[in-house]
Amino acid sequence: MSSSPDIELLKTALAENYSLGSVHSLTAANHPSLEARSNSNNLSCFRVETHRGSFWLKVHRAGKDDQRIRFEDRFQLSMFESDSRLVPELIQQLNGSTQLSLFGRQWKVESFVEAPHYCWWQPTWSTSYCEAAGKALFQFHSGSSQLAQELVRNIVSCVDHSCKEAEIRTDFATSLQPLGLKGFAVCKSALAFAAKKLFYQDSVGHDDAGPSPSDENLRSVIRACSRLLDASQSVFERVAAFEQIACLPRRTSEFVLAHGDYHPGNALLCADGRLVIVDFEHVHIEHWMFDVAYGLVMFGSGASEVVSSKERRQAFLGGYATLSETSLTGSNGHLLSDYEVVACALITGWLLESLPATQTVLSRILVTWTESLSSVQPGA
Repeated sequence: MSSSPDIELLKTALAENYSLGSVHSLTAANHPSLEARSNSNNLSCFRVETHRGSFWLKVHRAGKDDQRIRFEDRFQLSMFESDSRLVPELIQQLNGSTQLSLFGRQWKVESFVEAPHYCWWQPTWSTSYCEAAGKALFQFHSGSSQLAQELVRNIVSCVDHSCKEAEIRTDFATSLQPLGLKGFAVCKSALAFAAKKLFYQDSVGHDDAGPSPSDENLRSVIRACSRLLDASQSVFERVAAFEQIACLPRRTSEFVLAHGDYHPGNALLCADGRLVIVDFEHVHIEHWMFDVAYGLVMFGSGASEVVSSKERRQAFLGGYATLSETSLTGSNGHLLSDYEVVACALITGWLLESLPATQTVLSRILVTWTESLSSVQPGA
């Protein structure tokens, strides 16, 4: 947020609109899932101490569609009803609303989750944690299956009837649709932006000595991204064809409400052994394999001093497969490789937007992207 909100006004709003008891303190503090963001602002989240206990007060990002906010709330309430140990409780106001409008923004209150967080760019986590994360992801998909099938039916119905005012045409509905070529578009756009920024620095910021070594390294990274993107285009096209809305009716059971950004910063391991999943801003309809592939990249990229990347990947995949009882070899293995390429491109696009701060982790993701491409079956 651009300016500090009035703490006393926030405390008054909480006391008047929620059944939390008296508010003892309201402290600006990063939520565990927010600390891993290079552009996070500690004024986007507050720890609230009340007569009833501790809570999180979080503000939605500026410009988020109201319909999208309502969907995220509905999703979180549905998930908590399905499994109260898997997601934080979304606290409703006295009037039943889940959103508090204040200072021109939308706020929400969640139950407090006491847990250390892992920075996904610093792979220090254990194989047991990766296995637990894989199992939690399957539970997440299972818990959201009923809502997912309802949304898939609505989307198919809207398209079949070519409704002029169909919800599928809104920004909200677009945010729920499968990724298709989105990974390609995000990465291509971010590459162009990064290259333009470097060119601008060259034209106004260097003396006769020429570009700095760091800029040369950045150019090398951007060229590597460009080569990988070109080499991956056929994979994106294959995934896009697989995810066409027209194909949804015969594969409805395979599509879930995917988390969309499943990484160690969003999977909080509590002291009692629970793994709590947070941050639903990227939840969308997708084949379940996408989340598994994205998780493989995020939980498995890079080696630590204790655990290898391969061991963490195997643990994460094993955790999901144990509960799903689904084979991840054969045709499913080929699809997993395709989705891993898409996930690498999406992650790369986001990291490119924050260069040069993200250069180290970007280099690691590019290694994973290269390995994923090598396992893709041409024309699979």
